[in-house]
Amino acid sequence: MVTGKPAVRTKMTRLAVAAAFVEVWLAKEGHSGPIGINVLEKVQTMHLPVLLGAMLAGVDYVLVGAGIPHQVPAVLASYARNEPASYRMDVAGSNEKHLLTLDPRPFIRPGTTLTRPRFLLIASHHALAMRLAATVEVDGFVMEGPSAGGHNAPARGKTVAEDGQPVYGERDRPDLAKIAELGKPFWLAGSYASPERLAEVKALGAVGVQIGSAFALCDESGLREDVKCEVRRRVADGTIEVKTSATASPSGFPFQVVQMRGTLSDPCVYESRTRICNIGHLVEAYRKDGGGIGFRCPGEPVDAFVRKGGGSSETIGRICLCNGLGAAAGYGRMSHGGPEPIIVTLGKDVEFYAHMAVRPDGGYSAEDVVRYILEPAPAGTA
Repeated sequence: MVTGKPAVRTKMTRLAVAAAFVEVWLAKEGHSGPIGINVLEKVQTMHLPVLLGAMLAGVDYVLVGAGIPHQVPAVLASYARNEPASYRMDVAGSNEKHLLTLDPRPFIRPGTTLTRPRFLLIASHHALAMRLAATVEVDGFVMEGPSAGGHNAPARGKTVAEDGQPVYGERDRPDLAKIAELGKPFWLAGSYASPERLAEVKALGAVGVQIGSAFALCDESGLREDVKCEVRRRVADGTIEVKTSATASPSGFPFQVVQMRGTLSDPCVYESRTRICNIGHLVEAYRKDGGGIGFRCPGEPVDAFVRKGGGSSETIGRICLCNGLGAAAGYGRMSHGGPEPIIVTLGKDVEFYAHMAVRPDGGYSAEDVVRYILEPAPAGTA
């Protein structure tokens, strides 16, 4: 996408556009509900083709977190005008301006105009929401707390618990009154999977809630079936343990990790895995000593990372999420003679499971989740 022969870059761009198009197109089939696509701001090399492909398929919402996505609204607006879009890529060690550009016109039928999707900022604090709302066109906010699964925002303090988990405090709590004053719809995420919590947030002015873990364990999710069954079993018997790791993600953001033997949360599995970076979603661009742009990842072999100017301390505890999460979804690669080990992420709150219409085998459907969340809340909840 950035380096290499022009012909290869062109093919990769087209592939990324097509992949995003297919993802959204399939998600929109068979219903009339809105569909959104969620991207990490840090994965900058893919933004332009992915957003274009999604818009070509008629995506309704674009949700972006894991960074400050102030450039995204301009990209969406440019594509909606059938104009080339640009995105400034962060390059460590460089003071130069590195712009990625993509012209949508070769991908659009003559006379066709793309519709600008609504842009939702994923943030953990009102300060970022207010900052972006004052400078770019934001259509709404997803305010995500530190108990949500996947990546989280770093804690504002430096306190760390005895088990290594970051400690979140009052300074990490968003002022929802200030969010409401912005006059845009907002949703809350992180431990809100219940009718009671939905009623509470609506009383605070929110439009609704974002649900992740409950859907991650439902029948229709892409999580590998054997992994899903094991996690459900642990949730049911109360032995599930989810830890916030400050080091697991190569992105540098805290990441929720389910503690399970035989996965990358197991020190023995982690230490026995041969480090490799062969997917590269979370790589960091850096300026090479001789000029030009290179890519490195603290999850790659330590000597390779150090050779590229990284510090060895940055590699400690890093996990290849690209391979680990892919393996958990059933797309594991073979590496050095064996299958890549998995890593599982989930939110810390799993209370929803005890209230679901769970079958004898422990399973339930996505429809069951929606039905449960939309149940009337007990009187006086809000």
